[in-house]
Amino acid sequence: MATMKAVAVAMKVMVVGLLLLAYARLMTHAQQCGSHANGTVCAINLCCSQYGYCGLGGDYCRTSCQSGPCYSLCPKQNEILASRGVERFKV
Repeated sequence: MATMKAVAVAMKVMVVGLLLLAYARLMTHAQQCGSHANGTVCAINLCCSQYGYCGLGGDYCRTSCQSGPCYSLCPKQNEILASRGVERFKV
């Protein structure tokens, strides 16, 4: 009887371990992107940096962003201000 319980516990541990490995694989999918990873794109709403990594923020979405919701701070500010009827002046 003890061996049946041991086998059942071992099977449960193995199933949980396999599920954790599968989850880890999903979480690391497409961490590299763009020209560094055969044109792979990042998960939705993530930018592909110039160095081929997925993420958010200026390091990923600004200078030389390869794909995703890339942006350039100054032009976007000017577009927003212009759409509101505000003209930006250089000081």
